[in-house]
Amino acid sequence: MEGSKTISNADVTICVPAYNSAAFIDRTLRCAQGQTHSNIRILVSVDRSSDETVEICRTFAREDARIEVLVQNDRLGWCGNVNALIDRVDTEYFFVYFHDDLIMPQYCSHMLMALTHDTELASANCDLFDFGLKEGLRPGRSYHGSVAKRLLTLWGVEGRGTPLRSMVRTERIGKDYRLPKEDRNSFTPGQTLLMRLVAAGPAQRVPETLYLRWRRSGGLTGGWAALPIETVLEGLRRDLQDVFATVDELIESSPDKEVIKLAAILNALRTIAGRCRTENVLLPEPRDLHPAAPELVLPLALDRFGTEIAGTLARHLESVARHRVRP
Repeated sequence: MEGSKTISNADVTICVPAYNSAAFIDRTLRCAQGQTHSNIRILVSVDRSSDETVEICRTFAREDARIEVLVQNDRLGWCGNVNALIDRVDTEYFFVYFHDDLIMPQYCSHMLMALTHDTELASANCDLFDFGLKEGLRPGRSYHGSVAKRLLTLWGVEGRGTPLRSMVRTERIGKDYRLPKEDRNSFTPGQTLLMRLVAAGPAQRVPETLYLRWRRSGGLTGGWAALPIETVLEGLRRDLQDVFATVDELIESSPDKEVIKLAAILNALRTIAGRCRTENVLLPEPRDLHPAAPELVLPLALDRFGTEIAGTLARHLESVARHRVRP
């Protein structure tokens, strides 16, 4: 690994995990350079690549002192590459900028405006537009209320927003804010990273389309759909092990723990339900995914988390029940 540049006046680090991105990384970096908020550090980590990604990034760095290029001599995988970037953040704010996505020029300034206006916020996210193979608008989402309610919002609402593309207040996250070690042959959703983000503090939606996600063949998003179903199931099991352990760590109330775990199990079952039906595979029982999974029964007093979460979990339960019925 190489790279050692310090930008003294930067307050935002733009973390770009790159891999074999020579065909488009110049566009990505130009969007980062073009931010109306100029006090930025653009930190690029090039995972061991077989194309000209490193050379292109170094060319940009020679022309712009705000850009620092790290070169990973060993293949880390996407999760490890993101972690390597987070480990080097030394600014007040940062965000992960996927190597094939685009950000509008005012992304940094408008995210900062939200975060500096309310110092209780741990993060801010915006609306996202998908382009390429799939097009559509995905609104952001605010996360408020207790830690338990914020965690439930990840799985207990119809749209969780765009938390993975949030700008984060660095001091609010801890050393455990990392993606899990990646198995390159498996499905690693890494829900615990998002759990720790929303547990760190409230999040605010900025209702503007400032982030554009490129839906392309071979991209990270949706790549798990091509994996064998047993591989995906094993990935869900591993992820739920981490999710349940994180719930036990972050939440004190036993009833709150149970409903959050129920929401996580329902989310996992809904994730795999379509594949199971298409491939004529039985939908797993909850305890096939985690031995401590709760029964698929809505707990009492669920309304304490609000009607949106209570209603959505009820619909998710009905949806899973329908998938268990053979046509």
